[in-house]
Amino acid sequence: MAQVAIEHDLLVVCDETYEYFMYGEQRHVTLATFPGMWERTLTSYTFTKAYAMSGWRLGCIVGPKQLLEPLRKVHEHTASFVSPFVQAAGIAALDGPQNHIEGWRLSCETLRSVVAARLNSVPGLDCAVPQGATFVFPRYSANYTLAELGTKAPALDDNQESPALICSA
Repeated sequence: MAQVAIEHDLLVVCDETYEYFMYGEQRHVTLATFPGMWERTLTSYTFTKAYAMSGWRLGCIVGPKQLLEPLRKVHEHTASFVSPFVQAAGIAALDGPQNHIEGWRLSCETLRSVVAARLNSVPGLDCAVPQGATFVFPRYSANYTLAELGTKAPALDDNQESPALICSA
């Protein structure tokens, strides 16, 4: 991606929402750290996932000054201001201990393995185990109705009496 961006003189915008949620041996690397990419990359970060601040609409963009200045002007005229208590919470989150992130990542890694295994145990479902983020995308090839599929899905909790699959169409 870096090579293509450099060859074609492209501006790259990276959304790093799930930077901390890589599993197994996978490690996150920000594109802006590749040679020749800092000057052409805007990197967006959010407090939503790593700091459990969903709904607060708090984030930031990192990049070279020459790219940030025009962006700031656009932002001033298109977005409302973040309330002071949310800004203070964001600063506290960044300045505070960061050790919770690894525990949260490990919990998500365990959950993604369990969910993928349970989905793969249903005939007609094929689900790759995610290498990052918190989403699964199973492939459905069986000919079940939604109600039938719900009866075939194993319970996600051993205490459940009847398994169910919650879907939306």
